[in-house]
Amino acid sequence: MSGEIKNMSRWDRLRRSGCPEQLYGVRALTLADGRARGCALWEAETGGGLTVDVLPDCGLDLGRLRYRGVNVSFLAKNGYVGPWGYSLDEFGRNFSGGMMYTCGLMSTGMPSQDGGGRHAPHGRIHYISSEDRFCRVDEEKGELVMGGRLREAQLFGYAMQVDRTIRMPIGGSRIDIEDVITNTTPNETEYTVLYHCNFGYPFLSEDLRMILPEGTRTTPRTPRAAEGMDSFCSFTQPQDEFEEQVYFHNLPADEPVVRLENRALGMGARVEFDKAVTPVVAQWKSMASTDYALGIEPTNSFILGRSAERENGTLARLGGFESVKTHISIALYDL
Repeated sequence: MSGEIKNMSRWDRLRRSGCPEQLYGVRALTLADGRARGCALWEAETGGGLTVDVLPDCGLDLGRLRYRGVNVSFLAKNGYVGPWGYSLDEFGRNFSGGMMYTCGLMSTGMPSQDGGGRHAPHGRIHYISSEDRFCRVDEEKGELVMGGRLREAQLFGYAMQVDRTIRMPIGGSRIDIEDVITNTTPNETEYTVLYHCNFGYPFLSEDLRMILPEGTRTTPRTPRAAEGMDSFCSFTQPQDEFEEQVYFHNLPADEPVVRLENRALGMGARVEFDKAVTPVVAQWKSMASTDYALGIEPTNSFILGRSAERENGTLARLGGFESVKTHISIALYDL
């Protein structure tokens, strides 16, 4: 059925439904309770088995994602947290997870003290509410389109802008996210960005396998991660005592794709990214009970924190009024 919708013309779809929302669309909602009370939420459904929450008040990031009714994403213990719940010192009490959680733009990874002040773990951009936001169905192009602008700035300091566009084909099962990151000052600015894509149960299970392109070079972040160098592509049931492991993958330039396949569920996922701008993929493997998650994280850093990243020579720069365009795609498919 989904293939039929994808290949139909606009008029053929209308012949079969009184209202397109019977098959696909974007519903604009407002959350009524909890720590995200008052936050906007866009519930996008493609008609191709894919349903995802888009969070315009939380960095225009992605929340829960389901494919064919099966949960794919990891949602952390906190659930959805609005930007007014943000605290510089309490990342663990704020982190919501979700299908994609953007980190940056001044720092990613460890907390850092730098010339511009204190930087929280994974930065502030997720907790910025978007402006000039939009969500619509583009019938002519056959896609759902959402987006808006994020501004992270400091008086007498930096000013960074992200213009994000999210596209999902009608009848399809893919999400394409394009960011244009702009330094809106005349001064060169150091920046970092990480796209924290989070997979959870039941897609994540002992039946899941990660497939990396041939020629990928992998480095463990810690001695604990080094212990799992022969098993980072496989996963276990939740363990009550498990210390997280993080790996850095350098994928071939001509195949920047990570595939995840769960044959017991008959479904897989692809994360594809722009290696020219986000050359590293960090893998977060947490088999811990209640924190059972797999992160696939295209990034331009080694999650060291701002000051350590500079010392490492891996802190990217944007010249005055310069922009850089990034792209990441998350696609679900049948096996």
